Amino acid sequence: AWAVPRGTPRRPRCYGWALMLLDPAALDASQGLDADVCIVGAGAAGITIARVLAAAGIDVLLLEGGSWIPSVRSQELYRAEMVTRYRGERDADTCISNRIRCFGGTTNHWSGWCRPLEPWDFEARPWVPESGWPFGLAELRPFYRRAMPILEIDRLEDMDGPAKGAEEGRVFDLGPRFESRTFHFSPPTRFAATYRGELEAEPRIRLLLEANVLRLHAAEGLQRVSYADVRVDDGPELQVRAKRWVLASGGIENARLLLLSDTDARGGLGNGNDLVGRYFMEHPHDGAAGWLVHWEGADSKAISESYVRRKRVGGMRRMNIWMASEA
Repeated sequence: AWAVPRGTPRRPRCYGWALMLLDPAALDASQGLDADVCIVGAGAAGITIARVLAAAGIDVLLLEGGSWIPSVRSQELYRAEMVTRYRGERDADTCISNRIRCFGGTTNHWSGWCRPLEPWDFEARPWVPESGWPFGLAELRPFYRRAMPILEIDRLEDMDGPAKGAEEGRVFDLGPRFESRTFHFSPPTRFAATYRGELEAEPRIRLLLEANVLRLHAAEGLQRVSYADVRVDDGPELQVRAKRWVLASGGIENARLLLLSDTDARGGLGNGNDLVGRYFMEHPHDGAAGWLVHWEGADSKAISESYVRRKRVGGMRRMNIWMASEA
């Protein structure tokens, strides 16, 4: 379940920082708000994009549906039904408990696991309908490099090679059918605590908390968004107008918002091919993928650690997982 992010004050100190924290009570619904760029969502993506744009001299309006800390009322807006063969009644509240709706988003309880995609993730596979991407892993590598310092990761073995002392440490030879897969760990970076000070010092960013975007309205031709209807908790409903829009509310909420925005486009904005909200990736869990039979007197703990090994190497935490290459 979610909890109050560590280091987060329970209420704003004032409405007078360099970061302009907009006071809902002072908003004029008849006038609305205008911005060069409006970012919907103040989680990992929204905060990062706001920092980059502000550093480039662009004025940003950052809308966050939650407050500084999560609340039951706000979290309820994340409720959703999960219909999949891997989920049962025990997962009824997964969409609420796994995500945090407040400043900093789900990074407030993220455990820090990081791993680049594999080359074959981008390839078309006959047994996966409509698979394949129009670009490959090389297209993402420059962006991985830029993301590393943001997530406080020193190196990625897939790009930089093994760190000094990163011995594999097998207890016994697992054979050629097993390959090593390395996960890296961010500290983890809590975006609310880590970057709030920087945002407070940035006069080009305005932040409106408890701002729920109800729907987007497209300009003529449906090629861009012109304004959004926004309802502030315990405040007014108003229009927000911007030259450019960024949806940074996560895969589920971005799709929800586009589908709800059906005033100007039947079926939702950007949904001319009926694909918005489809192709979500499940995260299946299994108690055991197989059995390991070992001899009497063997060190079972050491054997299991040859499959999953955690250690700190070269200033970073890493975990090796041994997998059958056919998996």
